[in-house]
Amino acid sequence: MKPRPCLIVLSFCHREGCGSLATPMSSLPHSRVPPREVIAPSHVSLLKEVGRPAGPPPLEYGEVRLWLVANGPAALFAYWEFRPKEHPEAIGPEGRQCFLLRVIRNVGNVVELTVEIAPADGRCTVPAQHPDTHYHAELGFFNEQGVWCFLAQSGPARTAKRETPT
Repeated sequence: MKPRPCLIVLSFCHREGCGSLATPMSSLPHSRVPPREVIAPSHVSLLKEVGRPAGPPPLEYGEVRLWLVANGPAALFAYWEFRPKEHPEAIGPEGRQCFLLRVIRNVGNVVELTVEIAPADGRCTVPAQHPDTHYHAELGFFNEQGVWCFLAQSGPARTAKRETPT
């Protein structure tokens, strides 16, 4: 078995009458294994604090959640929660439910991308055309008259700057 290195910490006494220039901080032997702190898992702590399991609270009727985060200079990650059955009016051209995610560049409110999503997937990664740019997303559908009906809008997300080679 290979010997493990040992670190000895000394404190120096600069007062008169100390008796020594270097004295150990502790004369008690220390275990080679550091003590472990026992921490309750987060779901147990949250249950104790607020009386419910960890994670976001359950959706209420008609509630839709949408988050958008940048994933580097050229990608955005979207996460959503909603109940498609609460939106029977979201019928696409093929006669089935059709929900869309629109990615909008904040400067000029330019819609850069519209993609169909599978509600049950709950997430997707989409390309971002511009680095160092603020975006937001909308989750919704087009009604029979072709009008955009959004169910939720995300907060802003800023793509990273593109690194220049040095």
